[in-house]
Amino acid sequence: MLRQYQPYANYSQPSSGLKYILYGLIGLVILFLLGYFFLSSGGARCGNGLCERGEDCLTCKRDCGCAEGERCYEGKCVKIECGNGRCEPGETMVNCCEDCGCEQGQRCVNNTCQYLFSLTDSEVKEKMNNYLDQHGYVNYSFDIDGTYKYNGKLVKFIYVYINGTTFSFGIDESGNIYDYGEAL
Repeated sequence: MLRQYQPYANYSQPSSGLKYILYGLIGLVILFLLGYFFLSSGGARCGNGLCERGEDCLTCKRDCGCAEGERCYEGKCVKIECGNGRCEPGETMVNCCEDCGCEQGQRCVNNTCQYLFSLTDSEVKEKMNNYLDQHGYVNYSFDIDGTYKYNGKLVKFIYVYINGTTFSFGIDESGNIYDYGEAL
């Protein structure tokens, strides 16, 4: 009689207790791997609307942005109290020159650093009126925009309005006037 080949003839099923232990160990390994992956990635996801551990106003502004009146300084939101006489974290000469001062050659005016200019606004107006009158301009008005460095010189920029057209001028500290032409 031919004997039929049975490859697993001598194999016996594990007992149900051993089977559950094996499944439990596999489950623990999977949980361990998932936990390791989650913790190693920090768990935080920038842009999900939640400020989570590992995120701050510096690393994820979308989730951990600062409130109005606050600035992000070294990853923490700090309240800006400009005008209290102390240059505090988050304050700079750009956003609070009242407390932090300005660069050499500048002064703080209305909490904005401006270059020191030797001519007063009255002197600038007088020189501009004389220049415009001498060059035949009539029915004009002008505004002094501010003081800037231009080609290495301090220059007050002036916008002159004539018949609905705006022209740009500048005057340096020596009183020299520059006609920059029609403003764009």
